[in-house]
Amino acid sequence: MVIPPAEDFYSPTLEFFGDGQVHEKKDVVIHNQNFFSLSDEDLNQRTRGNNSPVHKEHSRWAVADLYKAGLLLKVDHGKYKISKRGNLILHNHCEITRDFLLLFNSYRVYKQTSTQQAFNFKSYKIIKRLNNTELGLGNTHETYVRLNDDVNGDIIFNGERQLDFINKRNYKIITLTYTHGREQRFNGLGDFYRENNLSAGDEVLFERRILNGKEYYFIDFLHFENSIIIQKFSQGFEILSGDIEKIKNK
Repeated sequence: MVIPPAEDFYSPTLEFFGDGQVHEKKDVVIHNQNFFSLSDEDLNQRTRGNNSPVHKEHSRWAVADLYKAGLLLKVDHGKYKISKRGNLILHNHCEITRDFLLLFNSYRVYKQTSTQQAFNFKSYKIIKRLNNTELGLGNTHETYVRLNDDVNGDIIFNGERQLDFINKRNYKIITLTYTHGREQRFNGLGDFYRENNLSAGDEVLFERRILNGKEYYFIDFLHFENSIIIQKFSQGFEILSGDIEKIKNK
């Protein structure tokens, strides 16, 4: 058989480290050899450059690339273990490709430095501070983000009406819709708000990344724990979030 491309070794390599234990590169080689059911003939296939076994080179590069992207941690010479980021990506069944790894700045810088390769990378962001109505605490209990009139939601959605976003905290997929008429709204944020215990005054960040012509979408948040958010009314102010007793002396 033809040995699979090098990036096909990323996922089984990360799965091997999923037990949380420290492993050496030679252990990864044996694991991937069994994972792909490589025959003796396959094991004898050699690279053109340094004439080493192809399957060994692919496994070693898989470890190196996952490490440079922050999915593995080096604990000693030639010994690695899975990182928190790697665990999150593994448990959410993300498709690990070279383009996916390039989304991480550490890996992109590594590839640019080691190969002198330039990447066409652009990023567009919208940041919105939340109020209680958007959090579902109003009369309709709807959860959304309402964009200001001077912000164009197509900066993120680029003509689409529904997209899958990657939660940068846990790499779960969140499906959001974009509606615009009298108001521009990003809808479908209820679970995201509840899982992250967001409150009025916190900020949500939407990001669209374009890497070598491919588009990716991310969502993140900023939680202002030591802040008091107030809203002005005709007769005074109302505290929307924050604990005055906890932070008034700071």
